[in-house]
Amino acid sequence: MLDQKDLELLQGMMESVVGSRIAESEERRNSRIAESEERMEARVAESEERMVAKIAESEERMNARVAESEERMNAKIAESEERMNARVAESEERMVARIAESEERMNARTAESENLLLEEMDRMQTNITNRIVKIDSCLIPV
Repeated sequence: MLDQKDLELLQGMMESVVGSRIAESEERRNSRIAESEERMEARVAESEERMVAKIAESEERMNARVAESEERMNAKIAESEERMNARVAESEERMVARIAESEERMNARTAESENLLLEEMDRMQTNITNRIVKIDSCLIPV
C-alpha cells in the first residue's frame, strides 16, 4: 500500500493535472467565448448593414411614392384650377351678357318713355294751340 507521502505526492500530481486541465479547459472556454463573441459581433454588424440597406431602400421607395403622390396631387390641383378658371370665365361671360341685355332693355324702356313723353308734350301743345286760337278768335272780331 501507499504511504502518506505517496498519497500526498499523488494528490499533488492529481491536483497539478486537474489544475492544468482546468486551466486548459478555461483557456478553451475563453477562446470559444471570444470566437463566439467575434462571430456574434460579425453577425450583428452584418445584420446592421442589412438593416441600414433595407432602411435606405425603404426610404427611397417612400420618397419615390411621395414624389409620385405630389405629382398626382399637383396635376389634380392644376386640373381643378383650370376647371375653376373656365367656370369663372363662363360666369363672367354670362354676367357681361346679362348686363348687356339689361342695358338694352333699359335703353329701350328709356326710349319708349321719351317717346311717350314727347307724344304727350305734342298733344298738350296741340291742345294749348287750339285753345289759344279759340281765345284769339273770340277776342278779335273779324
